[in-house]
Amino acid sequence: MSTAFVYLKLPTHALPEDHGLEDRLDLALREAGAGSVLGWGESLGDAPPGRMRPLAFLRIDIEAEDLDAARRLLLALLPTMDVPDGTELHYTRAHRPLQDILTAGLWREALDTVAPRPHR
Repeated sequence: MSTAFVYLKLPTHALPEDHGLEDRLDLALREAGAGSVLGWGESLGDAPPGRMRPLAFLRIDIEAEDLDAARRLLLALLPTMDVPDGTELHYTRAHRPLQDILTAGLWREALDTVAPRPHR
């Protein structure tokens, strides 16, 4: 079975400074045999005029040994870790970029990340 690249995009506005999500997710993925965390980092948002760019989100990169198992684990586990609404899980299936988005405590799953082209 081939591995899949998955990444989490978490809004930083509601994450505590000492959240420890990367280590907790890595442990859970490894224990389940579903994958591991490759790395993480913070990304900056747009700067208001005359101000510094604020932190916008935390990105956690994951190598999934089994995409379906990793998604099931993450979709179940992340809400118990108090991740904020707007958290996104990005992945690819059959060369199609998809994402799951946490909204009002519930996951909206397998959403296309590419807008459809208008018909002419």
